Amino acid sequence: GKVYQSRYLAGIAAGAKTKSKRVGFVAAIPIPELYRNINAFYLGVQVGAGSVIPPFGSTDKIEQRVEVILLWIGTFYDPDTEEEAARRLVDLGCDVVGHHTDSTRIPILMKNKKLHSVGSNGDIRRMVGESVLTSTSLTWGPIFKHFATSTYHNHTVPESFWYSYSQGVPTNMELSFDVPQQGFSIYETEQSKLLSGNWDVTCIPLYHNNNLMNRGKCLSDEELLTMDYIIDGIYDLGTLVHIGEVCPAGNSFVEVLSHHPPTHYIKCTPCPPGMYSTLVDVINGPTECLKCPNGQYATEFGSQGCLYCPPNMIPTEESNACVSQSSGPSNMLVGILA
Repeated sequence: GKVYQSRYLAGIAAGAKTKSKRVGFVAAIPIPELYRNINAFYLGVQVGAGSVIPPFGSTDKIEQRVEVILLWIGTFYDPDTEEEAARRLVDLGCDVVGHHTDSTRIPILMKNKKLHSVGSNGDIRRMVGESVLTSTSLTWGPIFKHFATSTYHNHTVPESFWYSYSQGVPTNMELSFDVPQQGFSIYETEQSKLLSGNWDVTCIPLYHNNNLMNRGKCLSDEELLTMDYIIDGIYDLGTLVHIGEVCPAGNSFVEVLSHHPPTHYIKCTPCPPGMYSTLVDVINGPTECLKCPNGQYATEFGSQGCLYCPPNMIPTEESNACVSQSSGPSNMLVGILA
């Protein structure tokens, strides 16, 4: 089904609810289905926040009233990673987070933080509560009816079909009572347009790298099925960084979250002399390098471990060199003998 149409309506609920004017979205993998859904969600967020849809055939961009921040995680199902991504988006100021992943960890996290979410693949509001503004879903009845009817009449020939919102396959769960009244009104207006079958989300001007992708038209099914771009206005932060995959041993990491504009990345910094980190340390997540243990030293930047001083020598106080025992601090000798 054309799930992007229901994502558009879900975006309206998010745009109507946000107070921080920042909405996050956690996405699985970059494929046409996800690109369609994310782009439609962004447009819905702007409409829900009060932006006026440009007239058909216009070349005007839709007004951006809310920032939408996108973070990919590389999988459809990994509850821990889904939750981690949502936490990063909350840290960037998002008070509503949508997702195209398969667990309920994001809606549960947002509820626990007294924030809001948009669910995916079922009636998540029934499981989590009113903090879930709405959810997208698929109604399989029309599809099964089509197959059953075709089989009954022996019309079992290969065919392709893509059901739209007006045909009752992509759908949305009921809106939460937490959605403002104005959001309800906008949602119902846009939903009626989709139900008519005479309008589509992709009739709104879509820009990618300042190029208008649908001048004077709505996108065709072929163009939608091969969509491979994020439209202008979405802050794409790339794939969620897993620390151990980025910073090698001998480095510490600093997680950089910048608000203006929204950015997220990991900065690796070599450990200074006298300090070290191993691969295990990095995976476990220390934000700082570790000082060499008593009696050991490291002279290089980026050390993955420390060495013992030669006989009759002890480390300096900074553990970045060895000195003769007589010239070093007396308390260091105790550390070596212990």
